[in-house]
Amino acid sequence: MKKYLISILAIFSVLPTMAIANVTVSGLVTDEEGEPFPGAAIKVVGTTKGVSADMDGFFTIENLSENQKIEISVLGYEPQTIPATAGQNLKITLLPKDTAIKEAIISAKAPKDCEPGKNEKEVVKDPQTQKCYVVSCISDRYKLINEQTAYRNQKLISFNSDDEICDDNVCTSITVGTECEDQNGKNCTPENNSNIKTAKYKWDDKNNQLICEIKECNNGYLPNDEGTACEVSEGPCSETQVKTIEHATAGELKKKICYATACENGYEPVKGKCVAISGNCKNMPKNAVSAHREWDSSANTEVCIVDECKDNFRVSDDQKSCVSTLSKEDSEAKIKELQENADAMKAKEQSTANKLLGAASMGSMGIGG
Repeated sequence: MKKYLISILAIFSVLPTMAIANVTVSGLVTDEEGEPFPGAAIKVVGTTKGVSADMDGFFTIENLSENQKIEISVLGYEPQTIPATAGQNLKITLLPKDTAIKEAIISAKAPKDCEPGKNEKEVVKDPQTQKCYVVSCISDRYKLINEQTAYRNQKLISFNSDDEICDDNVCTSITVGTECEDQNGKNCTPENNSNIKTAKYKWDDKNNQLICEIKECNNGYLPNDEGTACEVSEGPCSETQVKTIEHATAGELKKKICYATACENGYEPVKGKCVAISGNCKNMPKNAVSAHREWDSSANTEVCIVDECKDNFRVSDDQKSCVSTLSKEDSEAKIKELQENADAMKAKEQSTANKLLGAASMGSMGIGG
């Protein structure tokens, strides 16, 4: 009887230890661009326990001990290991293996100081979110986008004037944005906007300034020589005069000279001529560094063609977007593999739990005997 009692006490001495294992770690797994990693593998180091991130990159793993660690991994990216005590609502960024750092980038820990990116002059950091914001661009050719007001103390900012970094009234109000966007070729509105159809920014390298230049005027008007206003024309061009301008379909007279005001598909009027559609896209595709406008004759419409993408992205086959360097097939295969592994681990955990409950039940029966 004494032997049974010792065995039963040994079994139940394990259960309190198991109850201590109640640490929960949760968070979001993304790449360096902030895109979520669906199916990212989250595994408890040294065990078979693990889960997979959902389709939005979020995960939760429960019943961990404080001394355990978890590893987060995705095919083609450097795995990261963090302690179970890291907490919840983490943001974990995985980097490609060729440029990866050795530790997880977690929002709960302070990262390195923000560094200016392309076309950025000065950046600051929000200590609450660890995000970097742009204060100024390298020239007037670029404009802050997604602007908002912040309060600055040296290289730190807050969006709350009562924040602790603003103690002793050392903060100043500034405007910050998320990035600097090239304005060359973007639509603009001149001061004198009467009878204007379209106007676009043009960067003047000589004078280092951005000029809003009128491209098209309403019917019966033409841009003046400086491109700053629309002036009344001398009347529409004759059909014979229009035919003298290649690709033109309509025109207006100015000083008895015919200037194109409308062109065939794929062309646009520029200083009285019809030239092939070109220049910067109105809206830059996501993760693109540069792109230009073209005419798609098969679709009979203007399209934006990507020339260059950010690091770890490549131009898509149709040249209209940037895609991850991890192929779709590899990504889908990895997600499937991780899901299968997660299902297997879940089944194994359930089997182990059933065995422990069975042992506890047998112990109780022994005591009763």
